[in-house]
Amino acid sequence: MTHKKMTPFQRWLSAELDSRDWSHAKLGREIDVFKGTVGRWLMPPDHPMHRQPSYESCRRLADLFGVDLHFILEAAGIDNFERDRNLTDLQRDTIALVKLLPDSALAPLYPMIRALLDERVQATIERTAQAQARARGDLDAKKADDESEAADTADSLDKVKVS
Repeated sequence: MTHKKMTPFQRWLSAELDSRDWSHAKLGREIDVFKGTVGRWLMPPDHPMHRQPSYESCRRLADLFGVDLHFILEAAGIDNFERDRNLTDLQRDTIALVKLLPDSALAPLYPMIRALLDERVQATIERTAQAQARARGDLDAKKADDESEAADTADSLDKVKVS
């Protein structure tokens, strides 16, 4: 393939393979994909057999080569990259792991995850985090007390509304 027709991802991956003198088969073994898959990533983008690497493959490449995952995702043009750009590494990793779990494993976790989104649970989590920060001396005690008092007031108002 001529260098002009290569995507940023293809240029990067080709350079990584060349610098290590690795074959498609060697890379495939390292990240647990078929050598043919690696070959399809490196085919011209307009070739009918060309394939884009998956998010998981990009994550494995990042781990293997010690490269920032965002760099690889952007170079590969992975969909939803812009939307996911504001996620923390923990959120991205959690999403990637959740995608690998069958529904039967997710079913018992779902109610707990939904509960975390409840405003009252969020307020409790925030108060706990502030108390821990105060204990470590990371947060001004007065500011934390004011914020905690505001959260308590909001909880009290919620209870009045429910009554």
